[in-house]
Amino acid sequence: MSYEKQTWNKYDELKTEEENIKNGAVVTDNRMNHMESGIGDNDNNLASHLANTNNPHKVTAVQIGLDKVINVKQASKVEFDSHTSNNSNPHKVTAAQVGLDKVDNVKQAAKTDFDSHVNNKSNPHSVTASQVGSYSKAETDTKFSSVQSQIDNLDSKVYTAYANSIDGSQDFTPGYPNLNLLDGTKDFSGTWNNSTLWTDDGTYNGLKVRKRTGAQKGTYKTWTVPTDGTYTFSCYVKSSGPNAKVHGAFQVNGIREVDRTFGDNFDWKRDSLTRTLKAGDSIVYSYEMAGSAVDSTIWVAGYKIEPGLTATSYMPSSSEVTTVDYPQYKYVGRMAGLNVSDKNDPKNYMWQTNTDVVRDDSGKVTVTRIETTSDVRTWVSLTLSNAGTAVLRYKKINGVVYLYGEGNWGSFTAGQSKTICTLPPELRPDVTCNYVITTQNGSGQPMELQVQTGGNVNLWSGLASGGRYGGFVGNYPLP
Repeated sequence: MSYEKQTWNKYDELKTEEENIKNGAVVTDNRMNHMESGIGDNDNNLASHLANTNNPHKVTAVQIGLDKVINVKQASKVEFDSHTSNNSNPHKVTAAQVGLDKVDNVKQAAKTDFDSHVNNKSNPHSVTASQVGSYSKAETDTKFSSVQSQIDNLDSKVYTAYANSIDGSQDFTPGYPNLNLLDGTKDFSGTWNNSTLWTDDGTYNGLKVRKRTGAQKGTYKTWTVPTDGTYTFSCYVKSSGPNAKVHGAFQVNGIREVDRTFGDNFDWKRDSLTRTLKAGDSIVYSYEMAGSAVDSTIWVAGYKIEPGLTATSYMPSSSEVTTVDYPQYKYVGRMAGLNVSDKNDPKNYMWQTNTDVVRDDSGKVTVTRIETTSDVRTWVSLTLSNAGTAVLRYKKINGVVYLYGEGNWGSFTAGQSKTICTLPPELRPDVTCNYVITTQNGSGQPMELQVQTGGNVNLWSGLASGGRYGGFVGNYPLP
């Protein structure tokens, strides 16, 4: 039982011994035995408490910082070590549980094997040209050989035109005017057949005009072809009235072709026709009214015969021409073409201020760039970088640079532009020039080549590719 504390008081000398004992001021045997008994009880209680292993203080897991520990049996160290060293999937984990249910259970390539394959540029999969929608080498060679043969003939296909507007539309003439092979055409001098049936009627473009109000009887000069070749015949013609029915007549060695018809009542036009003739052929060409000619008139001026396929501007003959007859055009255009019909369209030329033919105030004519010592008339290859195995070549003829490129232009990322070379100063244009490269792969998506005024030659591809094949032909005038 629990110990009951005794009260002790101070000994009072004024009281008797009995009174001090009652008052708790004297040590007695009873009091000592009470203390001994209390000490014994405490010893027993302490021993009992110390022997109590049933958490006599009611200590909780939270109080000792173990509230997260679950009250389960723990594995032994031996058991734990045995489990952790078990490499036979003791938990039965599946591929799906670790997110690999789509992976096939096959042997994987080593990293070194994979890297070796990626770096193999020798077509390890044996991909063919047809598989990627491209031409084979043999097909490409065949196509480019045709282009090459055309390019090799560019020397004879360099065209020059003249005009009085920067776009070539005003007074366009494909080539500087040839001299006339027929004499007396500016003023109808010399012997003209049916001359007395025609009358003078002013001038047109500085040329004497003759007119007739009667049917038939065109006026003409007979001309003999000097050498085999192609010749072009031209003349200015005009008519008025409802009954003209103007015809153009052409006769070779007395045999008249089917007349060309022009109708009634039209303003000045320049008619022309081209024929291939033999030396010695006798030629007559003229214009007349094939209708009744009632209330109708025909006018003609500026007959001209010249070599070639094109009617150039009117010029007198070599025996009649003077310095003032040479026209002064403000602009000159140049073009390298593989189709002769291209030369008759001013839009196909690159135009610049004309310095080729200059006439001063005295009438003196200066002709430049007809042939220059700086011409390069054989193909010269430019040194390229970052352009695969492609080649880019140039010629320089009469102030015009001609470019030809073909082959594998290398790898591109989508929309990439890269500089492949820098032109020397003598080949640089004064405006940026752009050319489309026709490709043999890439679903027909072209590349572009750009020549900048500073000399940089840039390539652009809208398509990402490990190797783009293509070719182009282009030209530009030098400043």
